[in-house]
Amino acid sequence: MGDQDKESILRALLKEGEGAEAKALADSQRLTAMLRESADNRRITLGLLDHVGLPSAYVEKLSVQWRQANDATRALGHEVREMYGVYAPTFNTVALATSTASTGVAVTCFGAASGQGTASTPAARRTLEEAGALMSRQGTAAQVREGLVRCGLNVPRADRRSPLDLLDESQTSLEQAAQGVGSTSSLVPLRQCMERTVVHLFERCSTGGIAAGSWNDKVIVIGNVAQKPNLQEGYFPDLAKTLAPQIERLSERGKDRVMERAEVLILYADGLNFLRSLLEGVDERRLRLPL
Repeated sequence: MGDQDKESILRALLKEGEGAEAKALADSQRLTAMLRESADNRRITLGLLDHVGLPSAYVEKLSVQWRQANDATRALGHEVREMYGVYAPTFNTVALATSTASTGVAVTCFGAASGQGTASTPAARRTLEEAGALMSRQGTAAQVREGLVRCGLNVPRADRRSPLDLLDESQTSLEQAAQGVGSTSSLVPLRQCMERTVVHLFERCSTGGIAAGSWNDKVIVIGNVAQKPNLQEGYFPDLAKTLAPQIERLSERGKDRVMERAEVLILYADGLNFLRSLLEGVDERRLRLPL
């Protein structure tokens, strides 16, 4: 075998390794997000036990689910130690088991506690609010993403990133936060995503003769021009009233480097819910083409 052939083989191996590393990195990021979600669910479960109370039947069911989740987590840890950073397909199987168990726990807990109406203390209300925020985030982010793409807000403009890109950054920051830490790094790009979504939609509704300096005014203009038919009366005015306070909260809390994880989740869910409501109310056919 000549030197050229040997070099070709080495180059092919390096290229193959590049693809394997990229896939391993993507899998590890998904795995981190799953474990972060499991930790959130575990904290919420404990909060429900401490502050809300659960029927005996639910406690028994949750014990079975968490036993399975703990077994999956231990198996995952064993795989990681054995492989020590080398990608293995078994990661996906174990991670899926962990995610499935922890998600089932969250749904069961919140459903049981909400049905009892026992949120009579601040700690209980806080626990239920956090559970609601976690459950809301799991589905709402996908709906926001779909709405951004539908309205053409997935394309960057000049030197400005797209709202979808900012949403992705905020989600990654939230999912990759260290264990037990509520990093506020996810709140800044979420606020920017909200602001940029409103500004871009407003610009595509305005012909240049509409003055709208406040956030409230911009949302009202969007509703006047691009509102879907058959929305309930006051849909956009009600939505407009919530934006400025949310932007202010996200701006203030985003200055803190660390917050309680529960508070970050609640603020994040509020922002996602605003974006979903805004985008769901917009008829993209009534928007002008992007600038």
